[in-house]
Amino acid sequence: MIHITTTSEGSSTLHLRLEGMLDEAHAGALRDVIAEARASRITRFVLDCAGMTGADATGLALLRSMKENGAVFHGLPVAVAWHLGLLPTTHSGSTQPS
Repeated sequence: MIHITTTSEGSSTLHLRLEGMLDEAHAGALRDVIAEARASRITRFVLDCAGMTGADATGLALLRSMKENGAVFHGLPVAVAWHLGLLPTTHSGSTQPS
């Protein structure tokens, strides 16, 4: 289950706090929040993901789409950040989490 808390910053930015598992059964809730925000002319999304416990393939696809559209992420679980390509490269060139 995912719990989503939103706060606006100005007229174009929406901050979202995600808590729990972003999976196929609950990704629709985040999609609905995004669609509603875009209809209200929100163009920038900032996600606080420190409370996330993980994401399945559906959740990862949604987060990847948000990343490709400029969303900013804070506090992603390491495995999720790795799947989204957001971890820095190590000395050996590997980005795989340990």
